Amino acid sequence: MKISKGKIWTISFFRSFVWLALPICILGNIKSCSSYIEAGKYFTPYSVSVRGYYRRDGTYINPYNRRPPGGARHDVPYENTRTKMALLFFVCLIGDMISIAVFVNKSTSEIERLQKIEKDIEDKKRKEEKQLLTERILKKINFTFSAHLAIPQNLKKGILSKCKFCKKSISTDDFCISFFAVSNVHCVCMNCVLVQESLGRNQPRSKYIDEIKYFENYQKEFSEFKSKFHAESETDDFEFRDYEIKSIFDAILRSYEPPKIEEPQKSENTNFKSATTNETGRADIKRIRVKSSNVLAIGYDKNTKILQIEFKKGSVYEYYEVPENIYLAFMNADSKGRFMGNLYNYNYRQV
Repeated sequence: MKISKGKIWTISFFRSFVWLALPICILGNIKSCSSYIEAGKYFTPYSVSVRGYYRRDGTYINPYNRRPPGGARHDVPYENTRTKMALLFFVCLIGDMISIAVFVNKSTSEIERLQKIEKDIEDKKRKEEKQLLTERILKKINFTFSAHLAIPQNLKKGILSKCKFCKKSISTDDFCISFFAVSNVHCVCMNCVLVQESLGRNQPRSKYIDEIKYFENYQKEFSEFKSKFHAESETDDFEFRDYEIKSIFDAILRSYEPPKIEEPQKSENTNFKSATTNETGRADIKRIRVKSSNVLAIGYDKNTKILQIEFKKGSVYEYYEVPENIYLAFMNADSKGRFMGNLYNYNYRQV
């Protein structure tokens, strides 16, 4: 859609009735000026000369001219006419300016409106083209996530605040740790979380193992995704900024659903360390009850590195070659079901 400014000015000229108001006001200006000049021709001339004289108080009056007797009375009607014509001239002049201002304002407003419509159409078209290009790039790079879990409980995003330590602003697109202490909600950016030993009273960094691990995994995969995305988009006309690529990455991550592992299938691989078993065939490990919606109890043997998980449905699974730090993180995790995604790399079986 191409805007014809000449056509818009012409249409606005007629729609604003300036074609009617402006000529009337101009005629009023011409008529008032001519009547003003005409009335001035009938004034009585100052033809009587008065010589200089002294007043009684001794002041001297210089010679001057004045109207003849009866001249002032003769000039009153013409002076009134000139006053009325001067007033009419200024009223018509104001009418000229108002009509022109209305015409110009209406024309410029219409041009701006059409320009905005044209810009919106172009932006929409460009956005659609960029969306199609994004889809083609995503098909080319075919990016997949590596065992990405749900966001841990204390890892927040979408909070507009300041970091408790570095005092820098945390945007709504950045991750941070949020916790409640001393009647206040504190936010700590992840850069400070990685270097601080303690975030506050009863807030050691070890409490946020899940959050730190998730954030590090997120950063690693985002860097890999961004490098692949830039490599594919360098030959295109569109320029993708880092925040746009991050938005695309977050959208893909939100739509990603990790496999459910509450009821894992029996593994065929049985290459694991032997352990002392009881009459049921399970390793003889003492299990500790935990608070969870699916998991009833967890047991661990640090000598054989066997991790046992007993579900509330009655089934028991054994994981092999599990490090002790994973077991400790599992016990401290707020959500045991979500944390079990970290156990995908270990062999297991139902016993």
